[in-house]
Amino acid sequence: MRGKLRKNIPSMFHRRLLLLTLSACALAMLLAAQAVRLGVGPQHQQRKQAAERALQKSHPIPTVRGRVLDRYDRPLAIDEPGYEIAVNYAVISGEWTYQQARAAARAQDKERWKELDSLDQRSLIQQHLPTYEQQARDVWTLLAEISGADPDELSRRRDVIRRQVQLVIASQTLRNQKKREAHFDESLSWSDARERVKEEFWTHTVLNDIPDHTRISIQGFIAGASQDPNMAVWKQVKVRQPRQRRYPNETFTVSIDRSTLPSPIRHDDPIDVTVKGVALHHLGLLRGIWATDQELEPYAADNPRGYLAGDQIGRWGVEKSMEQRLRGTRGLSTTQLDTDITTRTEPLPGQDVHLTLDIQLQAQVQALMSPQVGLMTAQPYQKYEEKTNRQPGWPLNGAAVILEINSGEVLAAVSIPPMPLQMLREESEKIFNDHTNQPYLNRVVSRPYQPGSTVKPIVLASAVTAGRLSLGEQITCNGFLDPSNPDGLRCWIYKSFNLTHGPLFGREAIMHSCNIYFYTAGRRMGLKRLSNWYAKFGLGHVTDSGLPEEVTGDLPDPNKPHGGQDIADATFMGIGQGPIRWTPIQAANAYATLARGGIWTQPTFIKDPDRINSRTRTDLHLNSAAVREALQGLDDVMNNPQSTSRNLRVPSGREPIFNVDGVKIYAKTGTAQGVHHRVDTNGDDRITRDDPIAKSGDHAWVIALLQPDSHSKPTHVIVVVVEYGGSGSQVAGPIVNQIIHVMQREGYLN
Repeated sequence: MRGKLRKNIPSMFHRRLLLLTLSACALAMLLAAQAVRLGVGPQHQQRKQAAERALQKSHPIPTVRGRVLDRYDRPLAIDEPGYEIAVNYAVISGEWTYQQARAAARAQDKERWKELDSLDQRSLIQQHLPTYEQQARDVWTLLAEISGADPDELSRRRDVIRRQVQLVIASQTLRNQKKREAHFDESLSWSDARERVKEEFWTHTVLNDIPDHTRISIQGFIAGASQDPNMAVWKQVKVRQPRQRRYPNETFTVSIDRSTLPSPIRHDDPIDVTVKGVALHHLGLLRGIWATDQELEPYAADNPRGYLAGDQIGRWGVEKSMEQRLRGTRGLSTTQLDTDITTRTEPLPGQDVHLTLDIQLQAQVQALMSPQVGLMTAQPYQKYEEKTNRQPGWPLNGAAVILEINSGEVLAAVSIPPMPLQMLREESEKIFNDHTNQPYLNRVVSRPYQPGSTVKPIVLASAVTAGRLSLGEQITCNGFLDPSNPDGLRCWIYKSFNLTHGPLFGREAIMHSCNIYFYTAGRRMGLKRLSNWYAKFGLGHVTDSGLPEEVTGDLPDPNKPHGGQDIADATFMGIGQGPIRWTPIQAANAYATLARGGIWTQPTFIKDPDRINSRTRTDLHLNSAAVREALQGLDDVMNNPQSTSRNLRVPSGREPIFNVDGVKIYAKTGTAQGVHHRVDTNGDDRITRDDPIAKSGDHAWVIALLQPDSHSKPTHVIVVVVEYGGSGSQVAGPIVNQIIHVMQREGYLN
């Protein structure tokens, strides 16, 4: 090869010239290839996108959260214009103090600033830092003082914003790092991959829903910043007017007719009762998002429904369970800085959510259960159990539910004590630190109670259907179940009066609430079979009513060993005691299932056609004769002269519990043994037998099916439970009676 080259090009000069020319061509080709790669390759696209981003200024456009409405379209939760305070992220992160100190140091020594080494520059900056650090501290202190916000809560909100923005930075940096490493096939340091994200240039909300006088005061400080350099930090504070969440029907004033109350508290004149926190247990409130909300998606241009630091989300209730429907989609405003052209993508509002609740009926039931009326305070005429530690005049706690049988819709559901909105916002510690009364607990769905005798109609229908009882069979009550142990497993009538019920059919056993009959039924069913039937009626699992706080209650797992307690547990479960508890919503739905002839469906607080049409409907295939027998027993409880649950015992003698015309009432009372309510006093967050007993005694139940005279079947269920109230008929019965009066006035029983 070299010989041919020397033969064709004898001159050394020309051979070197050719080599130089070829090298230059190769270098030119290499540079051209690199230029092409940079011009059209991935790096070019990244640089192009970065350049385009630098020429754009984008801001998200707030959306409007959907409304929550009652069954008659009355607003329960709506977005309305309000005021909030937002602070630039540089102040929140602490970067602002350094930026200002550096600018002041550079202005002080402007002529030789560039000549100073980094140590000298830092020394000058350190001299100015305390001034701006004090300004930053002052702004947070004043914001807390002016707004009345808890300084610790304000600090927590800043921490949440910082964490949220840091997560965005980390996510963006990691994406950049992976992209560039994939393209260049070499590692890239975190600092090299780090880019500023738009959230670092935003102002973030630190105070929501501030009153007008607070807004005016803060705007005064902002205006003063232009005149006083010692207030420069206030230039980074903004007063904004987004839409705030309002609850316009949270407070009602209700006129209560007292002419049909029990005679000891009856009065000819009505009383006006103002109730607060109406339906708030079910509606819920909003809260700022937390860094621990891992399920939340971050906001991005291609994910405008995502969450930004400072956003709010449903905290509990419908606001939480229907978050995805209520939450709208942000818009986007983008301004091209080189052309000053702005394009907008309009936001999409959230969807409305209709509840099944009648807020006016809800308010009236809550007013009936307020201490001013007297039905939910301990009264001398009520039957007191010896072990009850309550005194006359003590306020009582509990719950009430009104359920429409055919639809399964909840018309009203009250949890006492309530949670007033103003107290939640201004003195929330009074609510969440009250572990004796627990107003924060939604007793309708979150507090399970032992049902006591109210389960007896369900046990009868189940046992007959299962072939463990016969409708033509009588079971004899001798006062106790086991002749060899007359002091154990006794009937209430034997325990109280040394009497017996004698031989009873099923409906008679319900009317007399005979424990011996239902001890026998529970024992014949056995733990596994009885637990399975209770589960069919909805015990032991949530009803999926639409509230996220709903609990399952208690029911033994029939597939697990019970340490030889199977027979004993089944026996007690036959009368609604032992290892069984249900919530008021479960109780209402179980009775609705019985009234439907054995058709179980989910109760609901959400009036949504898709939800209602998709609900599960299960036929339990109950024996129809057994259902009739159970309903006849409930009829006898209220209408048979031999029933002991029809009348109140008052100082003047006896009077009917129910004084309503035009409606037939099927009902069962229950006096269920409750566990002692103890309160943690040593602050170890554990309840032990050493902690004092705050409340004790029996829970008072009444569950009623209502059948207007114009109907052939029951149309509604009412459940009332009063914690540690004592006798079901004496305490809960008059409350049910007054609820029926209200329902008639509201047209539900016409």
